[in-house]
Amino acid sequence: MIPSHRITLGGLMADRIDRRTLAQLMLLASFFVTAILTVLVISGEVQLWHVAVLAFMGGGFRAVQEPTVTALIPNQVPQSVLLNAITLNAATRHGARFFGLLIAAPLMAIPTMGVAGVLVLSALLAGCLRWRTHLSNAGNTELLNAMRDISSMIETSFVYQDEQLGLGHAVLMAKDEIDPEPLNDNVYRIKGMVEKPRLEDAPSNLAIVGRYVLTPEVFDALEQAPPGAIGEIQLTDAIEAVRAEQGAYAYKIVADHFDVGTPLGMLKASVYAALKRDDMARELQAWLKPMLNS
Repeated sequence: MIPSHRITLGGLMADRIDRRTLAQLMLLASFFVTAILTVLVISGEVQLWHVAVLAFMGGGFRAVQEPTVTALIPNQVPQSVLLNAITLNAATRHGARFFGLLIAAPLMAIPTMGVAGVLVLSALLAGCLRWRTHLSNAGNTELLNAMRDISSMIETSFVYQDEQLGLGHAVLMAKDEIDPEPLNDNVYRIKGMVEKPRLEDAPSNLAIVGRYVLTPEVFDALEQAPPGAIGEIQLTDAIEAVRAEQGAYAYKIVADHFDVGTPLGMLKASVYAALKRDDMARELQAWLKPMLNS
């Protein structure tokens, strides 16, 4: 709360300095504060005093940023809707704080995500949104349309898993959302599968990479499945039970695989994808080379 006392100073600065420039500087400063905290958390070096200092700095920057942004509104909207615009700005700001925590809390409870994963995900989402805005302002309709096409390719729905009881339990939570027919026709019958075998006991050199085409019977198998490997309800065990009765199906792919459920896996996948792009690979390689050689 202490930085809020700087709001008066923020209003004064907004009157003396170009408001758009000041707002951009404060947003950039807030970004660096968040980036520093992200690095500290991921590296495991974060301490309580780090959080206190960075929170104080971030609050101070926001105390200048908020009145500056509010002061910009009269120049952006007609006088007739000015009050509505100011109210919407305040509601959006406070709503983001509330709903951001509401969304982040269950994500932080996921063991492979944690605080570091949420911070990395937030940074990636912010970067994508900022890039999209930049493309729109720059008139780069080709890349902008490509981003829009990605989001329009699929429809998604999700349910919450209140308690993490294994992947099988997570799939079971979606039972009421699934149609009674399989989700894909281009599938192949398989002979069997086993969850987390020892290397010498593995029945083949094929692995399940976490993309499933499930028939409705799998839900009955999940409801009856005892805890399997590492004491969790395993989806593989349920699929194997269904396979024994009516067969199970798989689609063989040859591709590189990354575990994006961890911060490091997400970074690896992002770098890999960037190195495959003609418009990014050369510049990224030039940037990475000095660090890899040091």
